[in-house]
Amino acid sequence: MKITCVIVWLILGAGALGRAETSAATTGPIPLSTGKVEIVGLKPLMVTSLDFPKGAKIDDIKIGSKIVQVDFDPKKNQLNIYPTVTEGMTNLNVRMGDNIYTFLLKILNTGDPVFQRSYTFEDEADDFDGALASAPIMKPFEVDTVAAIKTIERARFDPSFRQTIPEFRTLPVGRTVFWNDSPVTLVDVSQFADRDLLVFKVEWSNNTGNVLNLDSGQIGLKVANTTIPITCSQQVAAQLFPGQCDTIWLFVQGYRLSPHNEWRLLLPPDAASVQKLFPRR
Repeated sequence: MKITCVIVWLILGAGALGRAETSAATTGPIPLSTGKVEIVGLKPLMVTSLDFPKGAKIDDIKIGSKIVQVDFDPKKNQLNIYPTVTEGMTNLNVRMGDNIYTFLLKILNTGDPVFQRSYTFEDEADDFDGALASAPIMKPFEVDTVAAIKTIERARFDPSFRQTIPEFRTLPVGRTVFWNDSPVTLVDVSQFADRDLLVFKVEWSNNTGNVLNLDSGQIGLKVANTTIPITCSQQVAAQLFPGQCDTIWLFVQGYRLSPHNEWRLLLPPDAASVQKLFPRR
């Protein structure tokens, strides 16, 4: 096992994604997955310990920059992290066999400290992994968007029907951003594990006095600092008059991604942003 320092500065916005820090001195166990980014809040001049399950062999550790020092205790299977600056962010990758678990380290003076965290592995316990492993990669035209949407909406209100599709689940997201002073909400994400298909439900409404145009092809998805390719999309109307609402469906297939990720929407620049770029003379 070796520790390698790769000097790669990450320029991340204030809305960096991941799991929210828990306000306690100790927390866990927290389920880890290769498809998720785990946020770890650090305090200047304080050590934070990450405890991994006994018997889980850590093969390699990489840190993004020297703003932290990492010490590994093989007897405890514990990583001790020491910030060397008072503020900043970097990443930490922990490799166990073929699996790489990613942490986003945030050095801050605010918030309640969490000095010890223990982890388990969601990847090992997730019953959907077997179905994902055998799912084929599909071309966009092979994704039956209409059937998927019908299944999602029926399962939402019909528990008996839901029990007939064991490799399906819907997880709430409920994350809203404003575009042209109008709310755009990522409502939930549904997973068809046997098809390695994630379906994102997005609702938006026009709260302005003008006509707005938002095409599904203009919307993206992001996890941490990674943009996720969208396989295909569907919506009723790209143009909304004042007071109207629309539902957009985004489909991601073949990337072996967990629905538990901290998903974020990427929207095109709104009118205010465009005016700042091209001010009137």
